[in-house]
Amino acid sequence: MPTLETPQGNLYYTYHVVENSAFPPLILVHGAGGDHLIWPAELRRFPQASVYALDLPAHGRSDGQAQNTILGYAESVYQFWHALKLPPAVIIGHSMGGAIAQTIALNFSEMIIGLVLIGTGPYLTVNPKILDAARNDLNALASMITRWQWGPAASEQLRQLGDQQLRTGNPDVVYADYVACSTFDVSTQLSQITIPTLVVGGTADKMTPLALSEMLVEKIPQAKLAIIEDGGHMMMLEKPQMVSKQVEIWLKESFSE
Repeated sequence: MPTLETPQGNLYYTYHVVENSAFPPLILVHGAGGDHLIWPAELRRFPQASVYALDLPAHGRSDGQAQNTILGYAESVYQFWHALKLPPAVIIGHSMGGAIAQTIALNFSEMIIGLVLIGTGPYLTVNPKILDAARNDLNALASMITRWQWGPAASEQLRQLGDQQLRTGNPDVVYADYVACSTFDVSTQLSQITIPTLVVGGTADKMTPLALSEMLVEKIPQAKLAIIEDGGHMMMLEKPQMVSKQVEIWLKESFSE
């Protein structure tokens, strides 16, 4: 898969192109310490739309510098979109990626026609224990996140793969991500997001509780809520068919002529 040269570095991405799709392109934006592989095949190879899943700067196979603000990452996604010369897209963001997606809608509106916000909120409170572990003890962080991010449907294999990915991350990148999350708060600006928005929340999400999804729906004028029963924070990996089906239904409702 290719890399794309941008002012914030060469960004690695995967793509799945559907010619003459009725839907806008989808850009998948991962969360803190992650990369494009947090997205299941059901979304990365969504059969009805072109999909681009990037690694944010300093994540996965991308180079560049980690950002310690959500706006910094939003700028990198804007540069990615601009370099690809895409039409206005739907941004699908998970957790920190959902914060990035909201920030794009508020600051780079020309690139966006819709939002899908998965396991996220208008602010992302970060437990001080997470910040301390991200700075000083990546193994301790991995143990904490592994306990908190999975719902009851997650297999042991998924839990082990997630734990391994956390333990092999770059501590400086992970710390920068959580600092960025800790300072994110657009709760007073949500009424300015006037594009169609799907909010996907899990009933078993311990990191971004369902109440945060409900808050997004209350304050974003065109928002719709899809609830994933027993979905944990990584609901798109735990229940990929269910999440992708909700995205499909929403796309048809929002963008079919």
